[in-house]
Amino acid sequence: MSDTLLDYAINPSPNPIQASPKSGNANTATLNLVVSNSSGDIITCKSITLSYLMGTNAEDLSSDGSGTSVSFPTGWTPRVPSGGIYVFTPDTAKDGQIAGQGLSFAISGIKVNQEPGPFTITIAEDASDPDAVPEQPEEVRNKYVQMAKFPAEFTVGDLLADPPTVQQGDSTTLSWSGSGSSGNYTATYEIQYVDGNGNKVTINHPKNEPNQPLPPVGSYKIDNLVTNPTVFYLNVQVQVTGNTHPLLFRRTAVVTVVQPQPTINYFHIDANPIVSGQPLSFILSWSVANVADFQVVANDGAGGQWRRLDVPFSLQGKHTVYPRQLQTTYQMQVLSSSLEEGEMGG
Repeated sequence: MSDTLLDYAINPSPNPIQASPKSGNANTATLNLVVSNSSGDIITCKSITLSYLMGTNAEDLSSDGSGTSVSFPTGWTPRVPSGGIYVFTPDTAKDGQIAGQGLSFAISGIKVNQEPGPFTITIAEDASDPDAVPEQPEEVRNKYVQMAKFPAEFTVGDLLADPPTVQQGDSTTLSWSGSGSSGNYTATYEIQYVDGNGNKVTINHPKNEPNQPLPPVGSYKIDNLVTNPTVFYLNVQVQVTGNTHPLLFRRTAVVTVVQPQPTINYFHIDANPIVSGQPLSFILSWSVANVADFQVVANDGAGGQWRRLDVPFSLQGKHTVYPRQLQTTYQMQVLSSSLEEGEMGG
């Protein structure tokens, strides 16, 4: 079995999925399956199957297959579900031609069993790509999506950043709200991001309280933001009593950090005193701000080619030049991969 030809994403609701309580009504979940095609080819698909294990164990999603419903795009039809297996087929060969438009399916009303734990969604596609190099023949290819059922009533709200847009060097405050530890599980929270120096920062306790864990409901101010964008992750780990592996969940917040524009404050050229027997020379002087690198180029007149001068970088400096012609023109050009090029002539 090789990798699938199409791309698949599963968005559950609620997120995270909650196991059912030991008594009372069962919790239900919806699995939203988004199918996309990033290959650039037209994929011929004869069927897409989504399945999960049925039973009462932690690795099973549900023990009761009744009451589920499905939604599907026009041109596709579901077969009658059986034992946690849902098969979707195109109505015509043309409907099975998937280009860049994508598809969306949903399975709703899944009664989640009572055992928290990780489980696997299996997606099987029967598809081919005759335009691929090498050609991808029709066969069934599988994708396995690892998911988790969290304890009943366990929730994690969105990770929020206020403000979501800041100037470089300014601050934002992150806030979050989730469930804490309970009798049969322990929940721990941490925040991670990469700072302006490329270092991964992990925050697992409140400010100035190194012996206290980060609370399930709280806020944290992040100072001196530099990188645009800065992505923050709220990582939640839940260790259920009796389970070998913890359950992991993540929320994300993205902060836009507005970068200062590069500025050439001035770029001047001044003549040196003329000395008999010495070549004519000039002094270039400049001041720049928010610039990582620049170049100085010269052109000796009509029809001439621009040439780069060996001028060392500094935010403020001077450099002596010896023009080849009296009409030589000098320009400073800001170089940056992320900021627009600016230039001034002299």
